[in-house]
Amino acid sequence: MPRDIDLVLITGAGASCSFGNARTGKSPRLPLMAEWSNSLVAALGKRDFYLRELVGLDENLDGPQFEERLGEFLTMARHFPKTARLMALSTNFPGMTHLSAADLTNWHSTVQRQMETAMAVIHQSLIDNFGWERIDGQTATSAYSVLLKHLGIQRHSRMVYVTTNYDYLGEWALERLGRRPEPGVRRPFNEPGVNTMQVLDMENLVETVGRGTPVLHLHGGVGWFQQDGQEPTIINTKQYDASWGTPIVMLPSIDKDYQAFPIIDVIWQELTRALRRARRVLVLGHSMNDQSLLQALIEHVQPYDRIAITVLPDQGTTASIESALRRLNGATALPLRFESSPAVAQVQLTDWHEAVDRADNE
Repeated sequence: MPRDIDLVLITGAGASCSFGNARTGKSPRLPLMAEWSNSLVAALGKRDFYLRELVGLDENLDGPQFEERLGEFLTMARHFPKTARLMALSTNFPGMTHLSAADLTNWHSTVQRQMETAMAVIHQSLIDNFGWERIDGQTATSAYSVLLKHLGIQRHSRMVYVTTNYDYLGEWALERLGRRPEPGVRRPFNEPGVNTMQVLDMENLVETVGRGTPVLHLHGGVGWFQQDGQEPTIINTKQYDASWGTPIVMLPSIDKDYQAFPIIDVIWQELTRALRRARRVLVLGHSMNDQSLLQALIEHVQPYDRIAITVLPDQGTTASIESALRRLNGATALPLRFESSPAVAQVQLTDWHEAVDRADNE
């Protein structure tokens, strides 16, 4: 397969956290996983103390702990509705005949309602923390401009933008840099008005490279919804409304079910195509704690010296990034803090992309 894509840029939470919109009266940062965990604990407790206990979150969890605890609740919430028949049948079990089927049905319904309430709080928290009003696209545009310049990416360069984030900072910046983001929306990308509904279609999205910049949200996005039997849609909204359907997001969990939504499965297939055609892959602000993403890099990018992974200059490599670099033997660790004036390791960036050029020309 020809390597005709100059850059696949993969971003994680560290690529967004510095670009919160302080004009909303909230933090000028978008939350990392541990910070979102605390925000969600507060939101659940404000709604009902027992919801926090139901979801299983405590204050000051780190990112992996948050993923593990929330993942356990999400698994229960997904499967609990299927236990209604078992509850009814259990009144016939030995030693259970004194229980009333009506009482068990009422108990099951009460628990189900509480789980649905908790899920609504989680999805509202997603909007509150990562929605349109929370992002500072202007500052992010400046940062991306500097980064792409040092990577030698010009307006005519062929690039694919990939993110595990729920926000739309990438699209916003690409639009203002004249790179024509193609995020799989049936109409050209624009910041939609409140409650404007647009249809999502990710089939063959990577084929738009060159005409624009394909955008792949590996974990879905804020405002993505799926109604039964309907096409998936994106809605710019400030308030979560269950009537719009099931949110299409891979919430933090150790065991994400990427095939729960066909559109997410398609996006990962598009990622595979992009990686196979990539001359370079830069992973920006990502913990590399996502085994599915790491496996995609291992299987579809050869040789691994085409890959660079950013690390914080003052912290070095974390255990998860160190493990990823060992498995991607030959990949480069690039010290970079992505902020409004990013501390870019310009010489190292230049050395990396020139080394890839030399290898291609040999």
